Amino acid sequence: MEFVLIASAHFLALLSPGPDFFLILQAALRLPLRYAFLVCAGIAAANGIYLIIAVLGLETVRAMSAPMRVLQWLGSGYLIYVGIMLLR
Repeated sequence: MEFVLIASAHFLALLSPGPDFFLILQAALRLPLRYAFLVCAGIAAANGIYLIIAVLGLETVRAMSAPMRVLQWLGSGYLIYVGIMLLR
């Protein structure tokens, strides 16, 4: 279940244009199209590796209850902080 949650959050983050989008756009406009495909493949591979590392790290921390509880409290505190800053 966590994998689906992390994968969907990662997918939504990829929808917004960021540095990857501009790198692909630049490669597609300035270089032959095969280089743009290679850039896309490299970005997809790096995102896949990052996702695997994130899931494995979460599962490792979940096995230890104290660090997991600390991460949950820090995460909830950060979300409260961001919410307060958004309301200002």
